[in-house]
Amino acid sequence: MSQSLTFRVTIDTGNAAFGCNSEPPCDAMQACDYRNQETARILRRIADRLDAGEAFSKYETLLDANGNDVGRAAFKPTENPQQPTRGSRR
Repeated sequence: MSQSLTFRVTIDTGNAAFGCNSEPPCDAMQACDYRNQETARILRRIADRLDAGEAFSKYETLLDANGNDVGRAAFKPTENPQQPTRGSRR
């Protein structure tokens, strides 16, 4: 039986590439076009790298549009493998 893996992605959206230029400024949880677009761009870049065959076996650095280090992505062993559930848990 093969080992269960989890794909972990962490993106810090606290810098200028994710900035919200609205008046009044967006709060941390409010939808923001710039934050959404930059996050989507980074996720598409990850998908392109996976399609190209990159292993992501160690944490890979994620860069924003300005070239800043904003996170990591990697396949890691699942600590407590369980069957995935559907929907949200409350």
